[in-house]
Amino acid sequence: MKIGLVIQGPIISGGFTGQTHGYGKTRATENQLVKFDSNNAINENVTEGLLYFDEIILSTWKNEISKLTPEVLNSVEVLGLDDPTPSPPTLRKPIKEYADFHTINTVRQFYSTVEGLKYLSDKGITHAIKIRTDQKINIKLLYQEFTEFISHNEQKFFVPFLVPKTPWTIPDFYIGGEISELMNISMAMTNKIFKFHTNIHRDIFFKSIFMYSDFIREIPLKNFFIYQDKASSEIIKMINYSEKKLWHPGSRNLYESIIWRGQKVKSGTNDKKFNNEQASSMSTIEQNFKDNVDWDQILLILTGSKSILKLILAVIFFKLKRMYIQFRSRLSYLLDLTKLRKL
Repeated sequence: MKIGLVIQGPIISGGFTGQTHGYGKTRATENQLVKFDSNNAINENVTEGLLYFDEIILSTWKNEISKLTPEVLNSVEVLGLDDPTPSPPTLRKPIKEYADFHTINTVRQFYSTVEGLKYLSDKGITHAIKIRTDQKINIKLLYQEFTEFISHNEQKFFVPFLVPKTPWTIPDFYIGGEISELMNISMAMTNKIFKFHTNIHRDIFFKSIFMYSDFIREIPLKNFFIYQDKASSEIIKMINYSEKKLWHPGSRNLYESIIWRGQKVKSGTNDKKFNNEQASSMSTIEQNFKDNVDWDQILLILTGSKSILKLILAVIFFKLKRMYIQFRSRLSYLLDLTKLRKL
């Protein structure tokens, strides 16, 4: 068994900090954001990581390499990647000085993860975990918990925590697992078209269920496209399966060791479930017994548009086309049967 570490993301990182995250991008104001030079965090993670991990790779963008300090360049291998989404979808209006904050960067994150995993795989790494460039973390504890996870747990992926109120939201600060499995889910997350949900944390939950369970045989696919954060009986089945087979949370100590863009993450929160710990004030899952399907997202996946009119016209055109083809086929058969074709 050989364990590798992927450090992915930009070098100059703009956005929430450990103290301001959680307010939601759509409601964020500029005074909640910072521009952060990740060099020191990367250097500290690499320096400590070299004591434990068999291989470390820094996966970033070509235009970011010039921003790296000599200390980082001399301590770790660096992948300089082309941006897979130079025009990513947007979530909100731009905020001045924070060029990428308003965009959806799921594909970027997982593409850089995939490329880092490919590098590690070529080096003979069997298991890997990815972290962010802009987060300092207790590397020794990360390695210890991930190694323990590999040796003693049947779930596929190691993650920071689970969310009792909405267990279909998976945090992505760090994700680890067997390298081929981690590559599979990461590649699925780079798909620019097929998304169960536009939100990364929900999309990775439903994609993992789709990839690793047999629920698609018994649960209609529409139930994977959740609209509101309410659980149907089908979603409850998915949650139970995912916690047994897919997602294993790390400890509170590990999560609270994170310093994100210069500030420690909030400690003592009761809205998260960590390993060997139940949330002290756990909210019950809100259940829904009515249609909770995001039909817009289904339309977008199937037709490339959220317009129901376009779908209706496409179906009408298809039916007319099929009727014409069937008519031509029957006419050809009759001509052959009556030998009129030879006349």
